[in-house]
Amino acid sequence: MLNIALFGPPGAGKGTQSQWLIPHFELIHVAPGDILRENIRLQTTLGKAVQSHMERGALVPNELVIQAVTDKIAAHPEAKGFLFDGYPRTRMQAETLDQQLASQQRILDLVLFLEVRQQESYQRIKKRSTELFRVDDQSDEKIATRFHYYHNTTLPVTQYYSQQEKLIHIPGEFDIPNVRERIHQHVQDYLARNS
Repeated sequence: MLNIALFGPPGAGKGTQSQWLIPHFELIHVAPGDILRENIRLQTTLGKAVQSHMERGALVPNELVIQAVTDKIAAHPEAKGFLFDGYPRTRMQAETLDQQLASQQRILDLVLFLEVRQQESYQRIKKRSTELFRVDDQSDEKIATRFHYYHNTTLPVTQYYSQQEKLIHIPGEFDIPNVRERIHQHVQDYLARNS
C-alpha cells in the first residue's frame, strides 16, 4: 500500500501532478476541493453546507472537509493506496487523517511539498480561472484570502510531517515533466527502502 499527500500553495500544480501519479501507482484520488464542488453541483446536504464558504473564497469548516475525506476513504477499503491532493490543510486535519488511515491499518507514507513562489502561483491560478472557469479562481480578493490562509494555517502543517520525517521538498517551478520526474524518483526511492 502507498499513501501520498501532495502539499503546496494554491496553484502549485498538485492537481496536474496527481493526474499521472494516480494511474501510475493505482491510487484513489482524494481532493477535498473537487469532492466539495461535486457535492455543490449535486446539491447534497454537504454541498449546501459548504457552498457559501467556497463561493466567497472563505475557509470551509474543518468538520465539513474532514467529513468529505472520511466518506471518500471509507468508500474504498479495497484501495491499494490514496493520493491526497491539497489535504490536509490544518494540523487538526493532519491528526485526523492519521487516525482515519490507522483505522484501515494504513499510514501516510510521503508528503510531497511542491514549492512555488507566490507570484508564480498567482499567475497559474489566473490562467486556470480562464481555462476551467473555477469560481474560487476568478477574484483577486478570494485568491488573497486563500494565500493568507495557506501561509497562516496550512504551511505550519509542514512542521508536523517534518517531525515524522515524511516531508520531501520538491521545486515546483520547473516544467511539468521535470517536476514529475523528481516526484517519481522520490517515490521510487521510498518504495525501494521499504520493500
